[in-house]
Order: sequence, then structure tokens, then C-alpha cells
Amino acid sequence: MGVLPNKVIAVFGVAFKPDTDDIRGAPSLGVVPRLHGAGAILRVYDPAATRKLERLHPPDDHLIYVESAVQAVRDAHALVILTDWEAFRSLDLGRVGSLMRTPIVVDGRNLFEPAQMQTAGFEYYSLGRGEATFRTEPKRGARMSVRRRSSVTVTRGQNSRVPV
Repeated sequence: MGVLPNKVIAVFGVAFKPDTDDIRGAPSLGVVPRLHGAGAILRVYDPAATRKLERLHPPDDHLIYVESAVQAVRDAHALVILTDWEAFRSLDLGRVGSLMRTPIVVDGRNLFEPAQMQTAGFEYYSLGRGEATFRTEPKRGARMSVRRRSSVTVTRGQNSRVPV
């Protein structure tokens, strides 16, 4: 993805947990201002808590609050998941990927399994899953599946390789 200025980033979830509009201590309180400050164009969606974040961070030409997940991901360069709402878990991943400009997902809640995201064609960064390697050396001509280092899991679909 390169640099952030003028990249469209969909943000799913501003509440600190699903099924609430409470944003106290939510990851969104740090992530949204940092991405905004870096010049990204944010499209923020949460089923219940959007209005509370909007009061703290009013909308502007780079911070847009939307009414649906579909509106958030349309033409996005990446998707950042910050709350583990069931509505996000049950989205049609094929449709989400087809709507995005580049199918990159940074999953801060581990909603999805890396293999599932690879199959759906996403470049997938899963935070906090720990150290693991599924395949130490890919077979020549084989698709790269999943590599993990530190606490980030990286998955790319469609015969891509990721140096991490």
C-alpha cells in the first residue's frame, strides 16, 4: 500500500467491545486519530458507537462516518477491524473483496482465520496471534500461504509472496 496520505481506509468498529456504544478505552481512540493525522481518508463504520466517536473527532474531508460496512469498504485501499462485532464476522468476504480497491485487511480482533482470508484473496494482517510458521520453505511454484513473525500474521492470496 505504500504511504498513507490520500489512501482510503475502511475502519470497522469504534466501540471497545461488540454490542455496545461505549468507546471508553477503545482501540479506535488511538488508531483513528493516528491514521487521520497521517493523511489517510477514513471511512468509519460501527453498528452502534459511531456517533460517540464523531463527537470527539468531527467529520471532515478525510474523516467520513458511514451508515454501512459496504459504504466503508467501497474502493478502499485497506480495511482495519477494531471491534469484533458479529455483523463483521458474517459479512460476505467475496463481496467485501470485490468492492475494495486493494483487498488488504488489518484484523486487530482476529475475527477470521488466515487460511479463510487467503482463500478469499485477501492480503491479511492478523494482530496478536503469536509466532508460528505453517510452511518453512514453499515448494517451487506453490502458492505462499501464511507466514507469521512476531505478533503479526501475513496472508496473501493469488500466488503472492510476502517478505516479512
